[in-house]
Amino acid sequence: MKAKKIIMAALCCFSVFSLVSCNLNDDDNGNTGLSPIQIKTAYTAVKDIHNGKLVYTPLASTGSSKNDTINISWDISTDSTMTIHNFPVSALADNITSSNYSDLKTALENVNTTDLSCFIGFYQLNPISFLINPISPSFNLSYGGATHKIQIAFYLNTTYSAGIYDYQNNGILEMQIIEAGIYIDGSQSSALSTSKAFLIDSTK
Repeated sequence: MKAKKIIMAALCCFSVFSLVSCNLNDDDNGNTGLSPIQIKTAYTAVKDIHNGKLVYTPLASTGSSKNDTINISWDISTDSTMTIHNFPVSALADNITSSNYSDLKTALENVNTTDLSCFIGFYQLNPISFLINPISPSFNLSYGGATHKIQIAFYLNTTYSAGIYDYQNNGILEMQIIEAGIYIDGSQSSALSTSKAFLIDSTK
């Protein structure tokens, strides 16, 4: 399927990006290049609640290279916003392998799930495509004898973090977002061993 090939190509290539391309405070939904009428057309095609699968590969250190697949839903509620519901925080913590951050990893795993708010920006009509800019989820976590503000950063304003709805191919809607880094008390840490892609797949 055309849409899946595009997304999976991105999934294979995401690691070439540097963490400096991620701006923790950037909430811009991007310069779409489409007219208001075109944006309305694109939004009308993909709006409302979707159900599907979250797919990611756990780190090799877990002893498995098989993809994890988790049921997930998301709501495209306006032409510039989307919410991914009940995103597993343990999956975001999976990249933490250094023993220096073992307490942080455990604290994040205990959060369970979070709703991930995103800005979106439509930039193409055939197939309908939109950038996805997740807003960094923030957690106040107690570990190591203190309470810390933890923020998870994602890649922004790149077609490697995007959604594609192929209405000519059975209405396949696929999205990808990329976890880029972890901030502790406002400063970027070295907690993540690498950036990590998450594929979200559904039919509308």
